[in-house]
Amino acid sequence: MSETEVTRRLGHVEKELATHSQVLAANAESMKNLMLRSDERLQYIKERFDRVEELVTYETSWAEGVRRRMIAAATTLFMAFCTAVWLLVVEPINDQVAVLERRVIDAEKRIAVHLNSDVD
Repeated sequence: MSETEVTRRLGHVEKELATHSQVLAANAESMKNLMLRSDERLQYIKERFDRVEELVTYETSWAEGVRRRMIAAATTLFMAFCTAVWLLVVEPINDQVAVLERRVIDAEKRIAVHLNSDVD
């Protein structure tokens, strides 16, 4: 190989090295930009997730409050129903049973008096 051919080939290799260096530099810059955009996207996703998490927490606490109020209302209604049943049904029956007990006791006393008076 002659010196000119070696020089020509060296020039060609230098050009290819320069081209590869430029491509590597462009790729490095592209990767850097991609990483920055990726970080921005990640930050955006984190912010959206935080907002969604806040909304879910708010909805959960709201639903828990509604559930507590519904349980309180249901308990109140049940107690009101039980009290109404007691006052409308059980208490009059207790009064009637007490009246009947007094009548039975009076009847037993009369029978006892009649039995004692018949024996004499």
